[in-house]
Amino acid sequence: MEGHEKKISSEKATRKINPASRYTIGIGDGNVKTRQMPKNHKLVVVGALIAAAVLLVASIIVIVVLLNHSERDSDVFGETDKVIQVDTGDNEINLSEHTKSIRITEAGEYTLRGTMNDHSVIVDTDSDVTLVLAGVTINSKDTAAIVSLGEHDLFLALADDTTNTLTDSGSSKYDAALYASGSLIINGQNGVLNIVEQQEKGGGISAKSHDLVIDGGVINIKSVGDGLVGGTVTINDGTVSIMAENNGIKGDEDAFFNGGSTSITKTGVNKESTDFSLEKGYSIHNGIVVALGDANTLEAPKDNSTQYSIALLLPTTYSAGANIVMTDSSGNVLINHTAGADFRTLILSNEQIHEGSYVLSINGQAVQTVDVSSIVTVVGEVNVDNNAEDDSASQ
Repeated sequence: MEGHEKKISSEKATRKINPASRYTIGIGDGNVKTRQMPKNHKLVVVGALIAAAVLLVASIIVIVVLLNHSERDSDVFGETDKVIQVDTGDNEINLSEHTKSIRITEAGEYTLRGTMNDHSVIVDTDSDVTLVLAGVTINSKDTAAIVSLGEHDLFLALADDTTNTLTDSGSSKYDAALYASGSLIINGQNGVLNIVEQQEKGGGISAKSHDLVIDGGVINIKSVGDGLVGGTVTINDGTVSIMAENNGIKGDEDAFFNGGSTSITKTGVNKESTDFSLEKGYSIHNGIVVALGDANTLEAPKDNSTQYSIALLLPTTYSAGANIVMTDSSGNVLINHTAGADFRTLILSNEQIHEGSYVLSINGQAVQTVDVSSIVTVVGEVNVDNNAEDDSASQ
């Protein structure tokens, strides 16, 4: 699915699936019992041998399946007895009532509330699941706070007027605070999702090589690794703030900005990482985008963007807390942003920027006049990478 087809409505993210609400625990023992065979009865012996062979093959299949299932569980939280059974009845789960990780094994919509420490919520189904976060705090000590194992879609809805916090730790193959093995779609209105990513070389929110779509909500990411990770990353709406020590947005494909407000701040000292690290680049079509970095190379938007943007390398580095203001020739303020970390590179875009002259001021002092004459304007002697493979714009 190309980038311009990625916009997914909020209605889908909150649809009612009405699944059976059941959680599973553990695995069978897979033991094969033997018995004495009758003597001196060839037909009985042959029949018994055939039956034993069938039983043995079936047992081997069961054992292989169960071992694979057990291995997948152990990847997340060690021994399988940490997975508990919960009878939710109405598909609502109060995490504060549970002291072990829980695993959702049937498709449907589940509302999560409360606090869980040291453990995780695991989605382990063959079909799509919607998780409604309605005031959740999950602190995982070994892996992702929420992890979806199958390549189905995971829909995450942020309930109105709630604050939700997901924190990971340790080191695991599920290297994000919110990790999906398939596509991940997030929506909401004023619901807040705070992400604290602490796994080394991990990501705040990760869909790996699958689609990551943000349709709304207030999302704040603080990561010791990357911010958003996906195949194609699409932001259609919402307020997204990313503070990442490595790449702000990293993807195997591309990224599309179609609305909302996105700010990205690179907080680490790794000069090899940037605000954007995307194989096919990114394009801006609507919304507000402010990206700050400290590298000598920046990835500017692609020329097939439909909203104007400015990419700058400043002559000096400015400190965290600096006030960044962009005004037009009439003195109207188009962008007003406070830096969350030291920065030298800037990418600025919103729907009010068109061809014309603009003034960039930092801490009340005018530092750069920018004449915009094309969809992407680059200022400063900087290595610019915006020549990635050209795809159709996302509208």
